[in-house]
Amino acid sequence: MTNVLPDVFYGLSVRLSDEDDLHHLENSAHVEKISQVEKIRRASTFDERIVDAPINSTPSLFPPQVQSRITELHKMGIYGKGVKVALIDSGVDCSHPALGKGFGPGFKIAFGKNYAETDDDDDESGESDATNHSVEPHGLGPRAMHLAARKNKQEKKKKKKNDTGIVAATDVGYGFMGVAPNATLGMYLFGCGDEGDSSTDSLVAAMLQAHKDGADIISASIGGPGGWGQGEELLNTVNKLVQKKGAIIIVAAGNEGSEGLFFGDNPASAKNAISVGSMEAQSIVAGKFKASTGKELTFYRTSTLNLSGEYPIYITANSTDDSSDACDELPKHTPNLTNHIVLVKRG
Repeated sequence: MTNVLPDVFYGLSVRLSDEDDLHHLENSAHVEKISQVEKIRRASTFDERIVDAPINSTPSLFPPQVQSRITELHKMGIYGKGVKVALIDSGVDCSHPALGKGFGPGFKIAFGKNYAETDDDDDESGESDATNHSVEPHGLGPRAMHLAARKNKQEKKKKKKNDTGIVAATDVGYGFMGVAPNATLGMYLFGCGDEGDSSTDSLVAAMLQAHKDGADIISASIGGPGGWGQGEELLNTVNKLVQKKGAIIIVAAGNEGSEGLFFGDNPASAKNAISVGSMEAQSIVAGKFKASTGKELTFYRTSTLNLSGEYPIYITANSTDDSSDACDELPKHTPNLTNHIVLVKRG
């Protein structure tokens, strides 16, 4: 990381095998600061869903784009041409027709780098070009001003959302296009597969490299509990990229709010980041089902539900006041709930 943008971040990450090594580094005159690298565990993904819409269907207005006035930009002929957007995320299907069917110069997804860590990365940096996965060592400068001790890394579970289609999907016959379908994309991979982990030093490296690669906008749809906009190396990197380099960095604000009012996610809480969250949509995804009584009911859900056929319903508690419903082991007389619809009070 030292050689990418040294005026923004000058340092390296190291893995220590002995606690005494950390004390030696702390006492070194050449080390200005030591920070612990935090582990990032990627969010779980949904199973594949097949969209059953007809090819060449009539384009429809996508409610979130109407609400955010994206449709007005499209009417003005603004589709992102000439803009390079770097996405720091958990991967993309480059072969998808809506995303250009390829990777590299001349394709929609034209640049990027792989920072995903695997079980084989114990003694390697985990960095590689997105095209060949060959490992490259971090560049080391003559003076280490930041050392990230990776011994006993603290885990921080992060959440993510794949933004690629939202940003720049091309309409290939399903009546949907992204915000900027003519933009050029870069993908900086931080985790791969269901067990694909990464770390905060990888995010720092990805942001630095994305700016060096010429990205006009850097988007990171990842976050974890934080709330204080400076101090950590990841936050400092975001702030300095904006202050010193004029970067535009957009980060997911998160939608949970479990830590309370005024407590945002990191790195979205960085002072110079553009923190983006969700809003209440004008349209709601809903499904219909029929009860055994013959009454038709509506089921609301934030994503599609691939469920057909008849299923028995099992209710885990008879009272709607039980805030700890199903938190403990269910009674021994509980039937096998496979192929049941189980109703549990959200606590």
